[in-house]
Order: sequence, then structure tokens, then C-alpha cells
Amino acid sequence: MVEGQCWSNGTCDCHCVDCNTTCTECLPGWSGSTKNKCQRANILYQSYVENEMNSRTLDGDVNTSVKVSYFNPYVRVQLKMSTEIDRIHITLRLRRNETYTFYVKEKEFSRNLDEICDTLLHNDMDTKKTVPMTCRKPLKGTYLEIVSTKNTTLQVFEFQHFECTSGTYGKNCSICPPGCDKECDKITGNCFCRKGFYGNFCKERCSKFCNERGCNSDTGDCLECKNGFFGNRCELNCSVGCHGRCDKTSGYCSCRTGFYNKNCSMPCTTTCLDNVCNQTSGDCLSCSKGYYGSHCNYTCLGKCNGSCEKMTGVCDRCFKDIYGQFCNNTCPPNCDGDSCDRKNGNCEQCKKGYSGSKCNETCPSNCKQCSQDGYNCEICEDGYFGSICAEKCPDSCGGNGSCDVRSGNCHLCSTGFYGFNCNRKCSKYCDLQGECDKDTGQCERCVPGRYGQLCLEECSPNCLNSTCFRNQTCVHGCKDGWFGENCDQACSAVTGSCAHCGFIDGIKKIQCLKCENPWFLFESKCFKCPENCSSCVSKDVCIQCKNNFFYGSICEKKCDDACLSNTCDMNGNCLYGCNNGKYGNECDQTCPEGCKLCFNASKCLECEDGYYGEICQKRCQDNCKLCYNNLSCEVCTIGWTNWSKMCDSYEDCPEVISPLVCAFCDHGYYGNRCVEKCDHCINSTCNAYGKCSIACKSNINSEECADSKDFGSGLPNTKSSGKVMGRPNTISHGPDPVDSWTEGQ
Repeated sequence: MVEGQCWSNGTCDCHCVDCNTTCTECLPGWSGSTKNKCQRANILYQSYVENEMNSRTLDGDVNTSVKVSYFNPYVRVQLKMSTEIDRIHITLRLRRNETYTFYVKEKEFSRNLDEICDTLLHNDMDTKKTVPMTCRKPLKGTYLEIVSTKNTTLQVFEFQHFECTSGTYGKNCSICPPGCDKECDKITGNCFCRKGFYGNFCKERCSKFCNERGCNSDTGDCLECKNGFFGNRCELNCSVGCHGRCDKTSGYCSCRTGFYNKNCSMPCTTTCLDNVCNQTSGDCLSCSKGYYGSHCNYTCLGKCNGSCEKMTGVCDRCFKDIYGQFCNNTCPPNCDGDSCDRKNGNCEQCKKGYSGSKCNETCPSNCKQCSQDGYNCEICEDGYFGSICAEKCPDSCGGNGSCDVRSGNCHLCSTGFYGFNCNRKCSKYCDLQGECDKDTGQCERCVPGRYGQLCLEECSPNCLNSTCFRNQTCVHGCKDGWFGENCDQACSAVTGSCAHCGFIDGIKKIQCLKCENPWFLFESKCFKCPENCSSCVSKDVCIQCKNNFFYGSICEKKCDDACLSNTCDMNGNCLYGCNNGKYGNECDQTCPEGCKLCFNASKCLECEDGYYGEICQKRCQDNCKLCYNNLSCEVCTIGWTNWSKMCDSYEDCPEVISPLVCAFCDHGYYGNRCVEKCDHCINSTCNAYGKCSIACKSNINSEECADSKDFGSGLPNTKSSGKVMGRPNTISHGPDPVDSWTEGQ
């Protein structure tokens, strides 16, 4: 059987030569409608035991054949496995007046009557033809055999047993009707309808008011209706008062709250309690507050607190400040809680300060509350006690200064005191601001480091948080390095370098649980971590390296020098970034040429001098220190100017102030561009116009020296200082510049 090929949504597995485009040709062994992607399977295709006869008649090719010639010739094929055959197509060359018998059998050489599938008598002309042979009943066998009854030639081209894939039917294996439940009959297409469909080929849809069970697959009548509908096709609406479904045939139902009658079409009286009434008669089961009668259509008699008797209208109870049979009298004003006896109006209890059956008399002075007869005070004003509250409480009483109304003993003591009259001091080691038991003086809790009833004993200094119980055992356990109920035993005595120890479940012997750094725990003993480890879990696994200068499982590797501060994490990733020119988690990769600081190989954050571009791959013009393109320069290197956005050279000019003008000259030079030499001056020292600062050389006779002799005359005969003369404060480009010079600093 060929299963799992087509589904109810109309899609099928593809058995076409090309499944990526429109199907035009089926694969070998497949046929049927190309619209359904070739769902007709030849289950005998290549399903044979290898031999020449089998390979020629089960290869799917109707042009290859087996040809035999002798008396009663036959062609027999052996299948790989026993197969059930009910119908087969055989392509052969038919001979006139020849009878052909087809067998399906398990034994190779048997030819029993019950193994005969079908017999064919051909009375027409000789021809090659594919003929169908239908078995009288399905036969199962490993061998298929066709036999001719005469001494003739038998030529068989192909045995084919076609079967539609699941979900298809008919000659061309069309897709089953969409209303079918899973599969349909592969021959007729008949099927069981899936929920929601009925009729021939399940083409009709059930009424939308059928519930999830659907409808009868033959008649279309709903099996059950959705809530709110009834009738054969559930086409009628249930009454609005139905609770859930109504009877599918009559429409009768159980009523929801507020309705009655067989089909729950009548509403209950609105004054029925919770809108509930008898489903048959409509009588209210109970009435809402203030109403009585079978249908609760009368108002109660008097001021009822709630309901009244359903049939008489008499109040069940009065409001608390009302009394009388019909609740029409007001209670006395000093009744406590404004309530009184319903029959006579006497107060059940008086408000504080009053007495008498009607609470119309006042209590004695300083008496907050007295007995109903007024002879005994039950509650005194704060600070007083006695039967009529005439005596004062002790001055040492705490809180609001009150005391017992009979004995005069204080109710509460002030913080830090105890005793009947609160005249004794609590221990100074009591916690909670010195509170202690009012009667015994025992501390409620001790300050940290103390224990005992009066907190006079000291806890062990090794208790965590310095707190212990009254039996000296530590409340929160021991500080690291100590153990025992009183934390008086050192873990270092258990094993060296042990930071924390204790008992393990099931082991009564004390065990080391944690070691000091840089030691690790192994089999309850402490061992030294690897050399560069500051903390480890074993000799092979460090969890932190010393000063973050190392990395690796045992801190055996040194952080890359390119890491800032030479620090990295346990994986070698730099903690604080990379030095200039490097990038990567381990700073082991070099930035592109011209890139001073980069994020990665394709993104520079800062360029080296003389470079620009996204990855600093482009060079600025010569002698340019900072630029954004190759057409202009923002900052030139020393000795060059960018007044024209191009770096111009000024030899011997350390700094320029405008195009073609130096700010000052190096020693031994003068002129706007500092190209003239002071060779005519002693020590080659002159100002920007060539005038000698000291004097002219004796063998020089020039216009500059002529002007500078007087300039130098009268100077002390000392060696030149060698300082460079500064530029004029005001520079003139005319023929007669005015001197105003100062010595360069």
C-alpha cells in the first residue's frame, strides 16, 4: 500500500521529473494526473529478484520485452516479496484466437486453479496492447506468470500493478473529496465523512448550529445542537431563559436564574431574592429585603432590618436603634452600639460613663465605664483605680500611667524598669533599648556578645555576628576558621590553611570545607594553587590570576604587552582596552598602516599624523600634519605654512605669521623670509632688517654696516649674547619701515 502522499488540504508529494515547475512528466514507476503530481504508483516497478526476464518486464518500460517460443509458452517473474494482487495491467503482443491465463502464486512451478487470477481470449487481429486482468478475488504471491495455450510465440513487455496513493482515487488517482475523513476508497472515491460534512462524496456541510459532534453523514441532521438551538438541523433558537442546551426536539430546558415555564420563557418577579423562583409555578423561593408574598409583590410592615416573614410581612429583626413588634420605636440614646431589647427597649449595655436599664444615669467621677447598676467601676480613667476609681496609680507606671483597676499594679513599665510598681532597673545588657520582663526582670534579648537570663555572661568571640543563645551556642554559626557549638575550635587544627570547616551529612568527623587563598580543597585537605594563581579550585583550574597580569587555566600565560596596564581576564582578553596601534580581544592584531587608534581592521578611531580616511589609508599632501582630504591641509608640520590651504616651505623660518612673512628668524638670518645672512655682522647677529646688533665686521663696507656703525657704537665691549632679535611690533611692507624692536625672549 502506498501511504501518506496526499492530504485533505489538497497538497500531495511530488513524483514528477521536475518538481520545481509545472509538472509535465511523471517519474518512472509513477503515472496519473500531472495536476496531482503523479499519484498513480506501479508497485511492481523494479520490485523483482534480479534476472533478465524480471528486469525486462518490471522496469516500467513498455518497449523492452521477453519473447519465448515453444508449446504452451509462459513468462514468469519473481517479486522481491509476496504481494497481494487484485488487478494487473499486462502489456503483451496478442495473437489471434489465443487464450492467456494469468497466475499469482507462492510456489514457482505450481499452476493450481485457485492461483488463477483471470483468463483472456483474444479473437481479434494480432496486436501489441496493454490489457487489464481483474482477479475474482485478491491473490497473494511471490511469482506472477502468464501462460499461452498454443504452440506459439509469447512476447510480454511489462507487468504493472497500479495503486493510488492514500488520499486519491479513480483511474487517474484524483484527490479525495475535501469532506472525507482521511482516506477514501481508491476505486470509487466513497468515504466516511469528516466532522462537518455529509451526503454523496461528503460534499455538503453540516448546519453551522450543529455542535462539535457534527451531523448524520447521510441525512445531514445534527447529532447534537450548539447551546441555544434545537430542531433537526438546529435551526430554531432555544428560549432566552434556558440554562445551556434545550431539548433537541421540543425545546424544553432547565431554566437559568430568573426564568420559569417548560421552555423557560417567563421571567421571575424582580423582587424574588437573587431573582430565583420555582421553575414550574414562578413562586419566589425567598423575597428580597422589604418584600413578602408568594411572588414577593408586597412591602414589609415597619422598619425591618433586612427581610420579613414571607407570608405575614412581620419583620425578622429590627435595625439596631429600633425596637417593637413592627420595629417602629427608637432605642434610648445612651445604649452602647445604639442597640436595645426588641420587646421592652432596655439597653443591653450602656455607653461608657452611663448606667441604668435605659442608661440615663452617669457613672462616678474618673470612672470611664461602670456596671449597669452603677455600683462598680469596670474601667477607670488613666492614672486611677479602685471600685469607684478614687485612688491614684503609682507614679512609676509606664505607658499611659494606667494600673489594674482592683490591685493598683502597673499595666506597663517604662523602658528599662520592672516590678509591680516598676521601681527596679533592668540589666544594662538587655537589648531592645533595655527592655526586660515586667515581673521577673529577665531580658527579652541580649545585646550582641552577651547571653544568660540577665545577659551578664559573654558569648564566644568566634560567634558570627557576636550572638549566641542562652546555652552559649552561637546563633548564626561560627566565623570562618572556627567550629564547634561554642565556636572555640580552630579549623587550622583540622588541616593547614583551612578557612572554613564543619560536619558533612552522614559523616560525624569534622571536615575542611574551604581553604584560604591561594590554596584549594581536595579530599578535605588544602593544597597550594599554581604559582601565578590568586584563587583556584584545583591544581589544573585557576579562577583568578595574580593582579590580572596572567591568564590560562593555571595562569601560565602572561597578558599581551599591548593590553593597557598589561592586564587581561582569564581568557586573555584585555580588561581595559589596547595600546595605540593594536586591537582585538587580546590586542594581538595590528591596526592598518596610518591608523593610530582603531576599533577593528575596517574602522579607525584616530589617524597618525599625515593620514586621513575611514581606515586612515590615504596620505595628506607632503609636510601636512592634519587633513581631511588631499586638496587642503588643516595643520602643517613645523617650518611650513597653510595660509593657502597648501603647505608652503620657508627655509630657516621657524614660524610664519602670514604668507611670505616669518614671525622671527633663526640666528644669523634676516629678511621677510629669513633667507638673508648676517655675515657682515660680528657674531653674525642682526635684526630683521640686517642691522648689526653689536657692530659690523671691520673689513665690511656695506649700506647695512653704514647704518649700523652708530647703532653699535657706544656698546660695551662684551661678547655677543647670541640672542635672536624679535620681529617688529608693526611690520611695514613699504620702502622705509619704522623700527620698533625688542630683544627675543
